[in-house]
Amino acid sequence: MIGLACALAPAGVAVWTPSELYGPRGLKGPLSDAIALLASCAGERVQKAVLLNGTAELIIGQTRILANLTSEPQFGLLPYEFKAT
Repeated sequence: MIGLACALAPAGVAVWTPSELYGPRGLKGPLSDAIALLASCAGERVQKAVLLNGTAELIIGQTRILANLTSEPQFGLLPYEFKAT
C-alpha cells in the first residue's frame, strides 16, 4: 500500500481509494494500518516519493514513511513492515 502510494505520488493523484473493502487488499484487512496512516496525511503536500532498492520513502507534510517492500529484512525493517516518524 505504501509502495503504491509512493508510485502514484509523482502523478499528482489527488484522490485514491483501494479497490476492496474486505480481503488481503481491503480497508478491513491487513492493510488497514497503512491506509489509516496515509489517510491521516490527507490534504498534506507530498514532499518526497522514492522507490529504491525494495524500499519506499514518502514524506508527506511533516510525516516521513519508510516501507520495506521485500520479503527479507532490510534497513531496520522486517519484511513488508513500515514505520512513520
